[in-house]
Amino acid sequence: MRHLLLLCPMLLLAACRAAPTPEALVAVAPPAAVPATGLFAGTLPCADCPGIRTTLQLRPDARFLLHERYEGRGEQAVASDFGHWQEADGRVTLAGKGQPRQFRRDGPDRLRLLDLAGSEIRSPLPYDLHRDTRTAAIAAPVSLHAAFTYQADAPRLRDCATGLDLPVAMTADYPALERGYLAVRPAPGAPVVVQVDVTLEMQPAMEGDGRTESWVVRRFATALPGAACPAG
Repeated sequence: MRHLLLLCPMLLLAACRAAPTPEALVAVAPPAAVPATGLFAGTLPCADCPGIRTTLQLRPDARFLLHERYEGRGEQAVASDFGHWQEADGRVTLAGKGQPRQFRRDGPDRLRLLDLAGSEIRSPLPYDLHRDTRTAAIAAPVSLHAAFTYQADAPRLRDCATGLDLPVAMTADYPALERGYLAVRPAPGAPVVVQVDVTLEMQPAMEGDGRTESWVVRRFATALPGAACPAG
């Protein structure tokens, strides 16, 4: 009997230790994946210049803006692109004007450029872009092939490549765009394809006190009467 009395407290103690606490019964969810959206910047290697200062903005609407400045070649040595992006299997693919570019995601804050075949570039040179939390958006202009419409003092541009359709601010080189449009439009309010350099900026809304994302025309190049954008 004495052995049984000694054994019972030991069994009770073991049972208490083995019993899971309510907190332990709650499943711990894995940390949420950090989206690739945001702005990334860095200086990529260049074959015949000191470097290519690169800024890439991945927008939440699956569109991207890319600006590149070739250092040591003067202020005009710049290139820009605007298109769609997607992420799959740890890779970010940009589909813009030229051949698609691919980056490998190295954690939440770094993108590493891959070669044109999507393979790793074996080099000690810096092929990385890092997340830039100090800058909200790319301020440099991008070139668009877009359908412009104007009616009831409400100008709009729809980018032919991505379908992004936004109002146009009546500032900067907008008057030249409007004149070019009015000279060739086939009918009031009809769309005309134009070539323009634009920036994307928050501007006062046409109605109310808010602000809305808008195209700001930095340079009107030409109107292309008879040309058409894909339906969107």
